Amino acid sequence: DYVVKKSGYMERLPRLLQDAYASFQKKQESRLQNIRVAYVEHDPTDIDLTKRHFKKYAPHIDIEIITTADDFSRLLDEEQSDRYDVFMLDYRLPGEDALEVMKNIKFSPYSEVPLILITGNGDEEIAVQALKMGAFDYVTKNQGYLFKLPPVVENAYYNHEILRSQQSLEKSEKRYRRLVEGLQDEYLIYSQDCNGNTTYISPSVRSVLGYSQDEFQTHFSKLLTDNPLNRKVQQYWDSAQNGIEQPPYQLELYHKDGSTRWLEIREAPVKNEQGEVEAVEGIAHDITERKKVEEELTSHREHLEKLVNERTTALEKEIEERKKIEKELSDNLEALKQFNSMM
Repeated sequence: DYVVKKSGYMERLPRLLQDAYASFQKKQESRLQNIRVAYVEHDPTDIDLTKRHFKKYAPHIDIEIITTADDFSRLLDEEQSDRYDVFMLDYRLPGEDALEVMKNIKFSPYSEVPLILITGNGDEEIAVQALKMGAFDYVTKNQGYLFKLPPVVENAYYNHEILRSQQSLEKSEKRYRRLVEGLQDEYLIYSQDCNGNTTYISPSVRSVLGYSQDEFQTHFSKLLTDNPLNRKVQQYWDSAQNGIEQPPYQLELYHKDGSTRWLEIREAPVKNEQGEVEAVEGIAHDITERKKVEEELTSHREHLEKLVNERTTALEKEIEERKKIEKELSDNLEALKQFNSMM
């Protein structure tokens, strides 16, 4: 908006400043992920201050207050485990040991929900114990601690989301590996003479590389792509033909249709009675799909880590901007009051 400096404009200015700040706040809130938090706290003053602070500075975080450990224990007995995204637990609950409460969480449907311990000054040793027991973080009730809570809650939430995504991807990868290992036609067996020429190849070469047994009588090097990882392949072959056992290695080959395939090679020299190498035998496993999964996992993890870092940085910046705007508004209102008192 804008204001024209004419008679009465100072009376309109405070309202315009408030509207501008409210508009800014509304736009910021619309960009944030809603997070559901259960806060176990008994002190009415702390409860009121916390709710007011989150409503003002982090309205995307919904705070539900639980005032006793008994009420919290009843919640943990529920079968529903997706009601809350984060727990905040005050350490100094009357007649209760917060560490014991944490143990109860571990054996409840909410065992995976990240927990933030709220402590007082001098409770650092307890906080360390809580971290060892699996708490995500802790915040000490000192001056300005309320401004620390929203970023900590967000970090707990997004880190938990990353962990869940990684676990899901790892389970999918394990299922895929079991499937691949059960498919024998994705393995091929071969034998080469001392010159590197293929003397035997199993029928599965057709499903892996598209060639028939008769067609595939060439040396592997004829099918290598220009991938830099293939540069050591000749060294591995030479060592095996010299009787040196080799660790598994990977190479990239062209399929008959022109596409590429990744193979994991396990081979060993075959020696005659005189100890001379007369052949090299090996097993090649088509790991093309596994390589794709690994690349997707890496890309997904990097993307999630980037999102968390960006969200944390943005939230810190938003809090600083809100504090700055609030101070400017307060200063302007004070100046306006002084100006009106002089009129």
